[in-house]
Amino acid sequence: MWAVESIESGIELLTGIGAGEWSEDGGWAEGSVFGRCQERLNEMVRLMRQSGKGRLAPDEGENEVCMSDEGDQNHDDDDDNGDRAHTS
Repeated sequence: MWAVESIESGIELLTGIGAGEWSEDGGWAEGSVFGRCQERLNEMVRLMRQSGKGRLAPDEGENEVCMSDEGDQNHDDDDDNGDRAHTS
């Protein structure tokens, strides 16, 4: 049993990989646990957008998960509750 002072310390202890530091200009440190998680989330966003809209090419642009509330605010297909309308 190990005592840790933070979640980040526990992640590093369990994985052997640095948890990651956030940089305002670069996001999570590349290769860190948090950086790898962010990369995977970005990939899932890209795949969901590609399958949902059928317009996104596999290598078209960065589709990053935003850590703030400033993400896509204007959606033509949002209903009154802000939820995405799903059409086939």
